Amino acid sequence: MQIKTKNGEILEVRRVQPSDAPLMVRFFHGLSYQTRWRRFLRTYEGISPLWIRREARRIARIRPQRQIAFIALWTPPHRKHQQMVAGVQVIRTTRDGPEGEFAIVVADAFQRQGIGVQLTRIAFEEAKKEGITEIVAYMHADNTGIWRTLKAVGYPLHCEVGLGERIVRLSLLEEPVLHTQS
Repeated sequence: MQIKTKNGEILEVRRVQPSDAPLMVRFFHGLSYQTRWRRFLRTYEGISPLWIRREARRIARIRPQRQIAFIALWTPPHRKHQQMVAGVQVIRTTRDGPEGEFAIVVADAFQRQGIGVQLTRIAFEEAKKEGITEIVAYMHADNTGIWRTLKAVGYPLHCEVGLGERIVRLSLLEEPVLHTQS
């Protein structure tokens, strides 16, 4: 499927595949210190390249019964090869339970283009199809980007804040109230 950014770029969105690990490694290395901090709750500075490759392979080996994951790909002008610009996943917190942990990351150059909202909607629709009805997201309390994204998706949010971290819960059984993005 395709999505369109606010500045008119067309991105391909598809499920993660095991062959995506090299794309994920390049994507990770292109993220700023701040984006890594906000997404992973740490920077991963000084981590060995071998560990990063192993982690990318692990993430790319999706277990369909436990997780839903999509990536957004962009083909730069006058290039043949696509590059990953965003990823989203919902991972079931227990084997057959209704709760899934949500995570998303968008490349710095593509932030504030509506990609996060569109990918989140896609992931939540797939999660509902798979029987995941409750979402939890862990984030730094000052991560305004993910907060704005979740608010824009429209589900009522229930938030706990403590020690610099925010835990957001929402129910996919509730009807979203769609907001227009500014």
